[in-house]
Amino acid sequence: MTVFRYMSLEEFNLLKSGKTLENHTNHSKGHKTSSRGFCFFDEDDCSPVYAFEFLEGIISNEVCVRFEVDKKLLTESWGIYADPCYENWFDSITMTEWCCESYNNKDFRILDYKYLREEE
Repeated sequence: MTVFRYMSLEEFNLLKSGKTLENHTNHSKGHKTSSRGFCFFDEDDCSPVYAFEFLEGIISNEVCVRFEVDKKLLTESWGIYADPCYENWFDSITMTEWCCESYNNKDFRILDYKYLREEE
């Protein structure tokens, strides 16, 4: 499956260097998500451009990376976000997320990436 993730330059540089990244955070505080660890979106569900509309301000957005990955390495979950097309201030959407508690560039093959901020 093809997934994407917004991330910091630090995370991207560690990933490119071959490190296995780990994140065991339970994001379900406040009951706005069921995700644990790193979160990805399936490109078949939404585009990176659309996702940026509801993720901006809550994610590290220095780099957007697209990956090819075996679906078996991910856990399906969900997250509730502000609706980017809202008519009411409190409108929300529920998006399918795919998460894992560790990943690397061997299992998650980088297809391409885009820097959204100046490289340091």
